Amino acid sequence: MTYLYETLGVKQDATTEEIKAVYERLREHFDPAKTNDDSTQIYFNDLTLAYKTLVNPSSRAEYDMYLEQYQAISNFSSEGAKREEVVDPEVLEERARRKRQ
Repeated sequence: MTYLYETLGVKQDATTEEIKAVYERLREHFDPAKTNDDSTQIYFNDLTLAYKTLVNPSSRAEYDMYLEQYQAISNFSSEGAKREEVVDPEVLEERARRKRQ
């Protein structure tokens, strides 16, 4: 999950200057006042949120920490699912039955 980075289309290790340059380009392209298209307002708001979060060193550090925690939880959950499969009595019984054949 790298929502804010994906919104701007930058990598997680992008520099502040890269983020600013991408935001300026996208802002020009998707500015609802210039496009006369209300549907761009939501995307424009997402762009602005991503930009404001990622150019501020403290909010970016906090967001990156959140991403690390999310990834750790996701990895733990998927590992837990694998363990549950191994411990599932039906799976164990099926494996034992196959070995006997």
